[in-house]
Amino acid sequence: AYVKSVPAVDNEPGSSDVQLLGRALFIAGQISALPAESIDHSAPAPAAVAPGATPQHGKYLITIGGCADCHNTALSGGPMTGAPPDAPPAANLTPQSELSGWTDADFIETMRTGVNPAGKQLNSFMPYKYIGLLSDDELRAMYLYLKTIPPKATGEQ
Repeated sequence: AYVKSVPAVDNEPGSSDVQLLGRALFIAGQISALPAESIDHSAPAPAAVAPGATPQHGKYLITIGGCADCHNTALSGGPMTGAPPDAPPAANLTPQSELSGWTDADFIETMRTGVNPAGKQLNSFMPYKYIGLLSDDELRAMYLYLKTIPPKATGEQ
């Protein structure tokens, strides 16, 4: 929604280079500089669904948004794969987490402000500043989908 709301820009982004620190961490096996290798290229692309505040649209948004990259495929959180050892664990997004007590308004407000209903600031690893740019219906759809997934303990697959 946000990208559609701003005018196109004609620019040349230039090249992207991995600098010395990045190369050293890659050689030491601490980071993956080749994330494309971790993608299952034979998997079918997610089917587009009709926009709206529905669990189906929420699943689509969560899938294309890459939430599982940090929160794992079960969305149960825990240590993030490929993250530095001192990185904070990702939050559990299943109904077994603190989200179970949230309303859709709580979820939307948290994604917009980065502060959860208990007053706790979300970790800066969480891209809430960008997620908060989604429309109310898109955020509500994500919330509705999260309410449908199986409850899991943190880190459980």
